[in-house]
Amino acid sequence: MTRLFIRTVASCPRRSSWALRVARLSLVAAAAGLCFGVARVQSQEAAEGARLSARVGVGPGVGVRFITVPEQAGPVELSTKPFPALDLALRAGVQWRRGFLLDVGADYQTSIGLHVASSTLTRATSGTRSLLRASDVRVWVAPGFRAGRSDSSPRLHLIAGWMVRGLQAVGEVVVPAYMLHGPLLRPELTWTFGGGAISLRGGPELAWIMFASHELRDQLGSTGSGFGVGAEVAADFRVTSGLYLSLVYHGMLVRAPSQWDASFKDVGHWLSLRAELRY
Repeated sequence: MTRLFIRTVASCPRRSSWALRVARLSLVAAAAGLCFGVARVQSQEAAEGARLSARVGVGPGVGVRFITVPEQAGPVELSTKPFPALDLALRAGVQWRRGFLLDVGADYQTSIGLHVASSTLTRATSGTRSLLRASDVRVWVAPGFRAGRSDSSPRLHLIAGWMVRGLQAVGEVVVPAYMLHGPLLRPELTWTFGGGAISLRGGPELAWIMFASHELRDQLGSTGSGFGVGAEVAADFRVTSGLYLSLVYHGMLVRAPSQWDASFKDVGHWLSLRAELRY
């Protein structure tokens, strides 16, 4: 309707006086302003239709790590006992009326007080112990879709991000301190029950190891590139409004070729219980 009005005003005879021309231009400007105002109101209504959310979670956990580093004399293996860990998680998202979702987040797991016998790692005398730190970091963005209008409808996200996996040691050890970097991809399906009181989510995870620290590349005699295969599953329980408990498992096997017969392997498992505040 507004466009028709603009065309009608603009098509007035050009023989009119300057006053009519000014009036015509004023009407065109007013109509254009009206179009802009309508578009702005529509955009504000669309923005009001979007719902924002945020999560902050922290909690204790337990982890285990199995590492194999190949050498000319034979592979060096590290197998830890279950060790205490700390789990941190951040997540923010927006949800539109039509069911489209967009989340961003970060996950961090790290060991606390991980000690292993030095005789399995170093050439030191047996009986001494070395302090290690194992950690995983993932930063990601996840577009998704909700299959229904209800908040309890199933949701599917495609998580794409970047992972950093590391092992640091205090002292000289045969297994070198290293960091692994690469993109990751995980489809994640979420089911909610009991009006939001319980939700289950999970999915398989793939990673491409593109970069490794210089120490590990030198020992492997290769570029350090490889792949990772894993999964994450979680169960969320609502305690009160805005407070949830999340039982989360994340595990991954990372493998990279070497110049020796064996391949580099890094297997990590994390199990944590997080307290989450949700807004």
